[in-house]
Amino acid sequence: MAEDDHLYFSADEAAEHLGVSRATLYAYVSRKGIRSEKAANAKERRYWKADVLAVRAAKGARGIRTTEASGISAVSALTLITQQGVFYRGDSAAELAGHASLETTASLLWNADEAAVFTSRLPRLSGRFGKVAALFDHDGLADRASVLLPVLEADNPRSFDLSPLGMAITGADLVRAVTAILLRRTKVGAEPIHVQIGKACDLSSEWTDLVRRILVLSADHGFSPSAYAVRAAASVGVTPYRSVAAGLALAAGRYSAFGRLDAMSRFIDELTATTDPQSVIVRRLREGEELPGFGNVDVYATADPRAQALLAQLDAVCGRDQAFRRLKAAIAVVGDIKGLKPDFALPAMFVNRRIGLNAQDFIWLLGRTVGWVAHSIEQSQLGPQARAPYTYIGELPGKD
Repeated sequence: MAEDDHLYFSADEAAEHLGVSRATLYAYVSRKGIRSEKAANAKERRYWKADVLAVRAAKGARGIRTTEASGISAVSALTLITQQGVFYRGDSAAELAGHASLETTASLLWNADEAAVFTSRLPRLSGRFGKVAALFDHDGLADRASVLLPVLEADNPRSFDLSPLGMAITGADLVRAVTAILLRRTKVGAEPIHVQIGKACDLSSEWTDLVRRILVLSADHGFSPSAYAVRAAASVGVTPYRSVAAGLALAAGRYSAFGRLDAMSRFIDELTATTDPQSVIVRRLREGEELPGFGNVDVYATADPRAQALLAQLDAVCGRDQAFRRLKAAIAVVGDIKGLKPDFALPAMFVNRRIGLNAQDFIWLLGRTVGWVAHSIEQSQLGPQARAPYTYIGELPGKD
């Protein structure tokens, strides 16, 4: 069996899922855009599973699939998640992490020309921005950005251009502004995002490159709850500033990965401060404590390929570093005892701590801002969405 066979249906399987004959399936390839290619044995073609399932869902639904509860589009051309890796518009995120900047990745996800959106023109930061930022100087990135994004929107009237290009230009302004918020600055820079962080944290070229890789790998991860929130906001015609603020609100939730950052940071500190990481794992298991940063089994059946890519690069950059060796030892122990692999957030948080940022200033959030802008653009182009139906289960009127 080929490594990617699980991404395809055979002709018989595709026809069965669609409830049509093979002859109709062949017609659907051209009429409905189902992608196909020759199977490894070259005797017949195989059919891209995502396309088949999208056509099945769209039958009788006027071509647009929506979630039953929200009415938000559940069809996207942004990010494909597979057991082998994450793909942004068909490009491997792991391969992009090897060379691309966050700006290049953003332009890919936003379907825009990088030179047209990341220009020398920078977003305006008024005196009011500085005053509000000072009030929240001791808060984490999510909270600081949440209160400052509406200020940025008001200071930059061009943000109300909701054309695809206009929203992409706003996206560039927004990402650059969030970088300034992360670094607690009141001026926006035009240098590549990872370079700005590298200079602010006085990093070597290798560690600056690790920052760049994390930003690229964290840019999007499909339809997470925060992405749904962003799309719900975009569906009523708000700017990317407001849509991203919705994503920030959900990202800080107790059950989100971002909401558990303090626990993960403390866990990493425990593991890297001891000469016996196994004892930390065993104690936590014995006392029924969680192991933050392990077991994202709702998405990946085995290992998070983004985590594996980042760990491999960490091995190349700091394989002899004592703290990293202890982290690797802990990962091996958890794998041996629980059969769990690390989530991407674990090695990313390790880097975040080593470059001198606190847990609540996690650079993952800056990278994810790019994906939220992409979801905002994609959803916005569908226009107003119908109010979603719901089922009432409460008391009926007229009860005695």
